[in-house]
Amino acid sequence: MYYLSDTEQPLKFIVRKEDGTISIEKRNGNFDPIVVDGNKRAVEQNVLITVKPRQAIILSNDVINRSDNFSYVEVAPVFGLTERNSEELWYEDLINDRLEGFAFISKGRYGIEVDLTQITTIHKSMLLKKQTMVPKHRMDFIESQILEQLDL
Repeated sequence: MYYLSDTEQPLKFIVRKEDGTISIEKRNGNFDPIVVDGNKRAVEQNVLITVKPRQAIILSNDVINRSDNFSYVEVAPVFGLTERNSEELWYEDLINDRLEGFAFISKGRYGIEVDLTQITTIHKSMLLKKQTMVPKHRMDFIESQILEQLDL
């Protein structure tokens, strides 16, 4: 398993200087814990990130989605498919539900791909707008794929 501290890709850190000014430093991070009273503690760091809106399918159940008691939802990214994708060897497996970790939804000319290998949690405030409902038979397939991936 990789950790942020294992990566060679520099991040942009927000650094508060003693005079109160703030600067941005691009560097590799040190995410090693510090020891306080014999216990390891994570060090909070401020990192600058760029966020770009992307389509996603909400995977959390309706109770969590509609409740004000839950601030976060589980989502899977969605990617539009192109003519070039339709010529790839994996495309036939995708549209016939034989590509493990992915689901196909028929939409437009070439459809869309749901990447179930990249499920993540986001804050509800990051959801911009409701596009459409996924057909029940496709959501059932997506659920079966998730359960298969999580089968320990």
